Order: sequence, then C-alpha cells, then structure tokens
Amino acid sequence: MYQIIIDHILPFLFGAGGSGLVYYFLDKNKRKTEAVEKLQVIYDEFITDVKKQFDELKTEKDLLKEQNKILKQQNLELKKQNQELKELVDILKKNNKNSHL
Repeated sequence: MYQIIIDHILPFLFGAGGSGLVYYFLDKNKRKTEAVEKLQVIYDEFITDVKKQFDELKTEKDLLKEQNKILKQQNLELKKQNQELKELVDILKKNNKNSHL
C-alpha cells in the first residue's frame, strides 16, 4: 500500500500535477494581492477626489457666507432708507394737505 502511495500519489502531488496545484494556490494568492492593491489605488484616488470636492465646497460655503453677510448689511441699509423715504412722503403729504386748506 505504501508503495502505491509512493509510486502514484506522491509524484502527482510533487510532480507535474503537483506543481500545477502549487502554482494554482500561489497564483490565487497573487491574484488576491493584486486585487487588493488595485482596490487600494482606487480607494486612494476616491479619497483624494472627495477631499478635493470637500475643500471646494467648504471654500464655496465660506464665500456664500461672506456674500450673505454683505447682502444682509445692504438689506438693512435699504430698509433704513425706505423708512426714511416713507417718513419724508408722510411729511410731504401733510404739507400738501396743509397748503390746500
């Protein structure tokens, strides 16, 4: 029985067929490693792109905040001018009424 194992099975495992099995397992691990490396490269590119987009959005947000601040100030000034003009119109209406009496 041992002779059958030595004559037939061991040469298969370590011979031409065996080297195929060893190559298969080594190649399988190599392919897994290459796949992980490719995923890492894709992930790194993704992170770089996301950081760039985040920085752009942050810059845009800061710009919009500044513009909003300016527009609020302008709105307050225009409201003040509007109120002054309303008061002036009221005074002119009063004067116009008084002059016709």
